[in-house]
Amino acid sequence: MLLLSQPRLSHNGAFGQHAFVSKNYLEGVNSFKLLRFLNMLKRYLVAHEDSISMWEPAFVMSTSPTAAVNEYLRQVYSKDCTFREHVCDLHHVDAFTGGLVYPSIEEQMAFMDGMRNESPELTRQRIKDFFSQDSALGEVFLNYLDTEDESVISDAVYEYIAVRDPDGFIAIEEDKILALA
Repeated sequence: MLLLSQPRLSHNGAFGQHAFVSKNYLEGVNSFKLLRFLNMLKRYLVAHEDSISMWEPAFVMSTSPTAAVNEYLRQVYSKDCTFREHVCDLHHVDAFTGGLVYPSIEEQMAFMDGMRNESPELTRQRIKDFFSQDSALGEVFLNYLDTEDESVISDAVYEYIAVRDPDGFIAIEEDKILALA
């Protein structure tokens, strides 16, 4: 990711400043193609719709709102300690693994009422299903499940999990944001 220097969102500097453009877009591109690509990019403000103070918003240069949110999730959110604690929590039904084992509200309520339906096989299968697009990362997470050693979880695992659950994150095109003087 290339960090681009941009002016702050707020006149009083209340928000931090980040803007990202993927290096993958820029590698092996001639000047004409680069200029054409840069003209396709739009600047999006990406933030969490419920907690702008918990996760610092960022400007992301991207081709779409979805791509901007995904880039933010990879570069910022996946590195957040609260997010990582949520991923590593193996003891609460509302944590990452609990959400895989008990994916519906009904199953979560039944669990809280004392009905347990998980088995090691079911848990492992749901983790494999979640990581079906990258089974190697799934194996890393299963290793964590067996050892509870957080050091085995790589940044790539956190990024994969973050991008697979963008709930609550929004991207607003900069031109759509009202600027007051």
